Amino acid sequence: MTIDALPNEALLNIFSRYEYHRHDKLSGKRKVLVDVCRRWRHIIFASHRYLDLQLVCNSKTPTRTTLDIWPPCPIIVCHWCKDVEDEEGEENIIAGLERSDRVIKVTLNGLTRPALKTFAAVMTVPFPALKELRLSSFDNIGPFLPATFLGESAPCLELFSLKGIAFRAIRKLLLSAHHLRDLLLTNIPINCYIPPQAIVACLSASPYLDFAAIGFQPNRPDPGRNSRPPTTRAVLPALAHFHFKGDCKYMEDLVSRINAPGLRDLQVKLFDEVVPEFPQLRQFIVLTKRLPSFGGYFVRERPSSWLLYLYP
Repeated sequence: MTIDALPNEALLNIFSRYEYHRHDKLSGKRKVLVDVCRRWRHIIFASHRYLDLQLVCNSKTPTRTTLDIWPPCPIIVCHWCKDVEDEEGEENIIAGLERSDRVIKVTLNGLTRPALKTFAAVMTVPFPALKELRLSSFDNIGPFLPATFLGESAPCLELFSLKGIAFRAIRKLLLSAHHLRDLLLTNIPINCYIPPQAIVACLSASPYLDFAAIGFQPNRPDPGRNSRPPTTRAVLPALAHFHFKGDCKYMEDLVSRINAPGLRDLQVKLFDEVVPEFPQLRQFIVLTKRLPSFGGYFVRERPSSWLLYLYP
């Protein structure tokens, strides 16, 4: 008896148990299966939702000419800026982003200002299926995202990560991301000031937020804005992990506005020359249910950098 004698249902069950890399779903081993014979290709294409097939597009994928050959699977766009050496590679990324109704994950790393401007221009329309977005830049002066990024709406977004990229309209976008679980705004450029109350508005708009990381570039100029601690705090019921990197003044203002009763992981890195008083951080820790049983101390990591360590 050969494998050709098996019914389609049996082959589909075998295909569903086939091991493959999560981010190589159709360009890797599953692609080997569809190349075996016409029958196998028909079974896989007809059951692409059951098999959870995803198309991976990068700068080397001939997306513009081959995307319509595959079934309408969800699309993952991944790209390192250094990988694009010509206009063809950039066009492949753009072709994938243009299928905004099918894109579920976007990872664009090492973006230069011109590259971000090019790709962001394609992403000013809604991406209704987008679940994960990661953008990073290593430019000294971070590039900006336009206010109309993602059509100002991201209803399915679960992870949002910006590194070294400024986005002043982030609050309006995240107000629509009701399923957001991970928010990472790290290496925030010195040319972008986000007030603490705006950060809190972003955090409190996501009831399922589990992980939040807020970090600024060193030597960020002090905007010279002072504000009194609010009379009430925004409650973040699901927040379990909170990381902050910046100056003590900003940190104190930020934590004075939030209450995370379920917090179990707190990391604070300060750029101050000396460790100042931090009464708001102490009160923030007291309000949690788990962290009050911890002790803590600041350790000088570099001449102008301090890291908070918590211990049982």
